Amino acid sequence: MTCYYSNADWRDVLYTSVCNTDGGVVEAARYLTERRGKAIHPETLRTRLRHRDGQAISLEMAEMLTEWMESKADGQSHALDWLHALNGRFGFSATRHEAAPDADACLLQAIQSALIGKAIEHGSLASEIAQAVADGRISEREADAIEALGRQNQRKTEEIIQAARMAAGKS
Repeated sequence: MTCYYSNADWRDVLYTSVCNTDGGVVEAARYLTERRGKAIHPETLRTRLRHRDGQAISLEMAEMLTEWMESKADGQSHALDWLHALNGRFGFSATRHEAAPDADACLLQAIQSALIGKAIEHGSLASEIAQAVADGRISEREADAIEALGRQNQRKTEEIIQAARMAAGKS
């Protein structure tokens, strides 16, 4: 039987992100063991990440796992997805504030790039919603998919706002 992992529950998102990172749970357990100076078996970590048998992941471990995912060579774009899901649970959205580019042209290009990304994400969100409501109801999985795309959409909006504010500050 295959387990269903939500795109909206932060624990499911963290577990999925760790599994999708090069080395997965085994390397994550090794990293945590080295960082904390206290051994954790990969299956114990998996149980905690999946929130099974009364076991739960601590915020400290979630932070370390995020650092581990971000330290990977390809940047692991999904490293912060769990944090976005946690914020979303309480009606918040969050975005990373990048260092300001030096040139005005870079700022304007950042706004254009963010706008194009926003248009693509908005189209995906609209398509997901249209498919979900086609049968007159929205299932839990459909709601999860809508939420995940909606959160991505929020992050793109924040990027546009941030770039516009930086560009306005340069003029």
